[in-house]
Amino acid sequence: MRSEDRRARAALAIASAAELGDAEAARKFGMSVRAIQRWRRALKGDSSLSAAVAEKRAEAFKPWAELYQSARATLVAELVRHATACPISPESIHAIAGALKILGERDDAGRMLDAELQFPGKTMDRTAASQGGSVVPFDRTGTEG
Repeated sequence: MRSEDRRARAALAIASAAELGDAEAARKFGMSVRAIQRWRRALKGDSSLSAAVAEKRAEAFKPWAELYQSARATLVAELVRHATACPISPESIHAIAGALKILGERDDAGRMLDAELQFPGKTMDRTAASQGGSVVPFDRTGTEG
């Protein structure tokens, strides 16, 4: 197998492992879990592999992203509709606000996953992600970088 084909397969396996888990992705792509872990460690020093993984993830998650945007727009429209209706139903507003909170938590999880793929083995500042900011990587000693 050519080197570029192997790298493309590795990128797809790493991207898939984020959703399926390492063991399932390894089975699906005919490689060992350790191979996926080695390729993931290589991401840090290999910008072309990192870009390939990001591209594969974007392709894989595009349908979900479109569905997510549609669901979010629908929920906001329903919230506005209920908020302007007379009488206002507190139960409806609470349910829709809860659904929006879940979608927001999905945003946080997505940012954390992106950061983990970009900075494997680093601890992430989850507070920044939960406040809508960028995710800051730390090494195991707590030093930024």
